[in-house]
Amino acid sequence: MGPVWVGQTSNTSSDLWGVWGSGSSVWIVGGKADPKERTLLLTTNGGTTWGATTYPAGGPLHAVWGSDLAHIYAVGQGGTALFSTNGTTWDKLSGLSTNQDLYGVWGFSANDIYVVGSGGLVLRSGENGQWSVRSPSGLKGDFRCVWGLSANNV
Repeated sequence: MGPVWVGQTSNTSSDLWGVWGSGSSVWIVGGKADPKERTLLLTTNGGTTWGATTYPAGGPLHAVWGSDLAHIYAVGQGGTALFSTNGTTWDKLSGLSTNQDLYGVWGFSANDIYVVGSGGLVLRSGENGQWSVRSPSGLKGDFRCVWGLSANNV
């Protein structure tokens, strides 16, 4: 028999779209179509209690991922892209500039991150913090998530 899932009380009526965690710290992101309905929840005790975390202006978040507890990324509506070094204070992610909706984030390391979104958008960060477009030619559909086995197998 595998792990047992236990229901949690989130204290939000927002839709929840993404989750990432490490140890007993877990983040959940979501919202509603209204950009004012933004949700970023954090537990540091394995889900016993959840608290809302604020972030700079931007739309609802669709995905969250971290390489470790000091490198956490969240992306969402209207090009919202955030970064945190502690999980409670969030800043706009420097160098990533788009108005397209962003739906997924994953990385091989803290310096090698992929972000995907509407219209076939694929972005990749490099060692120098610069973002480059890696969108496949001719694809116009939305990419809703991203995951890989290694930096070159995504």
